[in-house]
Amino acid sequence: MIGEVNFKSAPLVGLLLVMVLAPLASADTSESDLELRIDFAAPDNDLYYSDTSDLEVTIRIKNHANQARELVYNPACPFDLIISGDAWLMNLDEQRICPEQSRAMSIQPGQERILSTWVWDWGNAPSGELDFAFSQKDVNLEIVDSLVLQRNVEMPENLKLDAVLAETLGEQNGHTTSMPAMIYLSLSNLGSDTIALPFDSKCRVQTTVLTDLNCGSGEIGPGEKLALGWLSWDFVGTEDGEVLVPISLSGVVDSGTQIETSYMHTPTDDMSQLIPSVTIDNEETLEWHFTLDNTAEVPAKLVFEDACITEVHVIAPNGEIVHDSRDVRFCPDTGVEQKIAPLTTYTVMSDQWDYIGSNGCEIGDGMHLLVVTQPDHDIVAAQSFMHENSGADPACGLDQQDRSPLQLRIDNLVVLNADDLNERIAFEVTIANTGAEEFEFYWPTDCALQLELALVGEESERIWYEGCEGLAGQRSTINSLQSYTWPSLMVPFTVNGEELAHGNWQISIETTSLPTFRTQLAHTYDGVFLQEIVEEELEQEDTEEVAVTTQELVEPLIVEGGWNYVTTSTQGCWLLTDSIGTEHSFVAHMQDGGWTPQPGLRGSYVVETSKAASACSTWSGIVILETLDETETAPQINKPIEPATPENTPIDQIVELAPATVSVVATTSLSIVGLLYLGNTEWIRISALQVGIGLIGMVRKNGEHDGEYQRGRIMGYLTANPGVHFRALLGALSMSNGQLTHHLKHLESEERIWRRKDGRLVRFYPSSIQPNLDEDELPIPLLTPDPNSLQGKILRLLDATENDIVNLSQKELAVRLEASQQLISHHLRTLEKFGLVEREKVGMRYRYQLTREAIFLVNSNEYDISTE
Repeated sequence: MIGEVNFKSAPLVGLLLVMVLAPLASADTSESDLELRIDFAAPDNDLYYSDTSDLEVTIRIKNHANQARELVYNPACPFDLIISGDAWLMNLDEQRICPEQSRAMSIQPGQERILSTWVWDWGNAPSGELDFAFSQKDVNLEIVDSLVLQRNVEMPENLKLDAVLAETLGEQNGHTTSMPAMIYLSLSNLGSDTIALPFDSKCRVQTTVLTDLNCGSGEIGPGEKLALGWLSWDFVGTEDGEVLVPISLSGVVDSGTQIETSYMHTPTDDMSQLIPSVTIDNEETLEWHFTLDNTAEVPAKLVFEDACITEVHVIAPNGEIVHDSRDVRFCPDTGVEQKIAPLTTYTVMSDQWDYIGSNGCEIGDGMHLLVVTQPDHDIVAAQSFMHENSGADPACGLDQQDRSPLQLRIDNLVVLNADDLNERIAFEVTIANTGAEEFEFYWPTDCALQLELALVGEESERIWYEGCEGLAGQRSTINSLQSYTWPSLMVPFTVNGEELAHGNWQISIETTSLPTFRTQLAHTYDGVFLQEIVEEELEQEDTEEVAVTTQELVEPLIVEGGWNYVTTSTQGCWLLTDSIGTEHSFVAHMQDGGWTPQPGLRGSYVVETSKAASACSTWSGIVILETLDETETAPQINKPIEPATPENTPIDQIVELAPATVSVVATTSLSIVGLLYLGNTEWIRISALQVGIGLIGMVRKNGEHDGEYQRGRIMGYLTANPGVHFRALLGALSMSNGQLTHHLKHLESEERIWRRKDGRLVRFYPSSIQPNLDEDELPIPLLTPDPNSLQGKILRLLDATENDIVNLSQKELAVRLEASQQLISHHLRTLEKFGLVEREKVGMRYRYQLTREAIFLVNSNEYDISTE
């Protein structure tokens, strides 16, 4: 019975199990047909997300079943989310409240419906990769996705991202498909304070992709650099031509820079199945291994055309190729074939290098790049390495640098307490790099300047050294267009209360570096003076001489004006009325003892004040030292007004005319008798006729042609020397003042010449030159001073002292030529105006030298001037 019962009940038990499990099987099928999907809004730069904008997420449900599905869920909390990063986690349930609510959503077959949207402000999430685990517990759906967040920071002030493009490998100009651009990146501190880098550990160097190079960490001292590393730019998707490679730090505002290069697409072997790599062992020598990894399931075939299977280059941080294996190898043709088995790694070449560059010197410090290429198949692999120079030959190769852009110069030279017991000079020494490349120095000892003080041509008086501040280390570099200035240096000319010898002192300055740079300066020390002329630059004038005296001296003056003659009760006086109306009484002319003023004469004169004699002492007297310029104008003579006289009576007129009438009648009668006698004497008549004809011819010649002849001379000279002044015409044509004035007026009245005032001078021009020209457009003739004049002596003296260490100053010229400094100053300005001398300020004095035109002028004239 038991057995029967049991047998008959088995189908019932099976049916019961089917009824119980059928709903469960139906639920599993329903859930597996639904898919949870999430969509992140794309980042602004397509590389990573930034905390400058919120994250927007859309959560969707898709029905893959053939029938509609219904989802019942809580709309207040439609999904669950856990976000995790490095040592960081956020559970959305801990930050929200989920009230009990219910909503049903029907999803048709193949339909995708939005479950919810979510916006997140990133909270306190760190930079880096974040994992988002979304789930929908009502239907047991889950999905995990990730993204990269980069927190934004500001680029610190004075911190700069530097990018250096390496030299191209091979003979091509620019880059090709087979040769990527190698770029060295570093951070530079351009300021004077240490910079603490604010970048987090997830910050990366970015181009159009995020690279593996970190943005750097720690601190960078003033003027220091931090190497970030090398990156390779492969020009994928780039068109031929000029290319700008953008480079920046991820999430760092205002950190961008760029590299400009050129690119040309070239055909290459399709060896995408081979992955090249180079590994290095950086010890006493650089050992490297170049391998190819065949990732395909078929063999790879390589053919090497010559024995040099690989080429090796080492690139320094400045982008320069410091080692090129092609320079030292012989590569005969071989045609060797090599097969690489599927899914295997093949070592193409292993070698070592001793860090000695192409210049025969050990490479410098810094991060270098080893580039190994297989030229037959355009395969390239690179690996960076750090190297620290051993210091075995520290100055190696420095002498091979181009020294021409380097300048060691003297700046801000001043003379302090001139002509005093404490006279000294102060100056700065600067070494500047004006070239496009950096320049490297080696200092065998500490960085310093060596200074040597000596009289010209004598033994050294003193040798001393001045150290460098802020230029530490035995090796230093001055970058392109940068300079270094030593602290201000002081050289006294009184030591322990005793003066140094008077004369021209020379200070020789040189660096103690390799290579060495030198410069010199000179100073004339002439002891203590009671009188000193100091030239200062003022805002109102270019230069002005200020006389500092300890006693009252009579200094020459320059006066311009016209002459007039006045009478007093006892005598007449010649007065010079200047431009402000002051009258000066003429005493004497020291340059020309026979000179006297004339009515209508105007001029410029160097004078000294003096006491006028007797009645003329009413006016201040002047003694003329030199005539600078004179012009003569015809004085206007006013006809005197005669007093009225009573009319004569007829009798009075007869009485007055009687003597004259008798004389005329008698003279006429005698003349007629004499002429009748001469006319009747033949030999007298013929001789007189010949003499008379000759006299008439001479009178006609002088009267009609002499004026034209002289005016022709004037016109010829003005045509050859337009703009010459009256005094120069007077000397060149050997005319008197009155004669030249007369002819000039005649030519002006005929409009054949015209004049223009130029300061104290009046310049004359032929009518062939337009009078309406601007001052700068008018020609000025070359000044040709008389060799025996003071101007001529100045030129000759400057020519004689041309090879001296220092040029002469105004004061020294005055002493040598025994003239006043004011007079020398006037002539120097005139010579400078005409381009015959030029000046240079040395300390507090101007020193003068001849121009090229003056040297030619002096050498073409015979000067007989003593230079003692």
